[in-house]
Amino acid sequence: AALRKGDMEGLARAATQIVTLQPTLPDGYALRALSFTTRSQFAEAEKDATKAIEVAPEHPAGYVQMGNLRMTQKRYEEAERYFKDALSHDPASSDALQSLVQVYLLENETDKAIAATKIQIAKIPDNSAFYYLLGTLLSEKKDLDGAQSALQKSAEINHHNVGAVLRLGQILATKGQIDEALKTCERALQENPRDPTLFVLQGQLYEVKKEGEKAREAYRKALEMAPDNPLASNNLAYSMLETGGNLDIAFS
Repeated sequence: AALRKGDMEGLARAATQIVTLQPTLPDGYALRALSFTTRSQFAEAEKDATKAIEVAPEHPAGYVQMGNLRMTQKRYEEAERYFKDALSHDPASSDALQSLVQVYLLENETDKAIAATKIQIAKIPDNSAFYYLLGTLLSEKKDLDGAQSALQKSAEINHHNVGAVLRLGQILATKGQIDEALKTCERALQENPRDPTLFVLQGQLYEVKKEGEKAREAYRKALEMAPDNPLASNNLAYSMLETGGNLDIAFS
């Protein structure tokens, strides 16, 4: 909960409790290191990351947090080594691969990031997160066909990877394949019927097709589930204004 809220002090308190309860496991030290790194308390972060590696040298958590520390310090070569160490101990670690890719992107080495992702996919071919990462990288390179293929694979492996579906829908729309994007969105909604972001995407696709009422219905469904979703609110209000809808409702 602290992580999701960005409450780094709360994270440190919870991590300290974990350390007290499980001093021979890396989890508490790694989480506390993350908290310290985020707050630029680098000496404390290094101490905890080192301890995480010491108590569990075969676990990726300590290497990942040491890599995050070095990346924050802009010591990219060292960060790269730590993330590779993490992947050598756990080739399926999404945290380690995502962080390694981030290092390469900070160095403007997108091709290296793509190559590293493909290496891990070859080792762990059923990892949805890896294909999602590859699809994201390829879309940034404007390789829309490659990105589409990777994202379709990501969504096939894990039907609940909504991020992959959203990006896939956007790529299909960019390619002008609106009907296919809608089918992709509808299939995902069968598996994830309570995800508001899918309804927002559906609404946007219907807007492209000039099917305003269907778009507005999709936005309303998104707002039923997430009343504070700003994109659904904005798009619904704008669509209502365009079609002479109730101004008071649009304003609210």
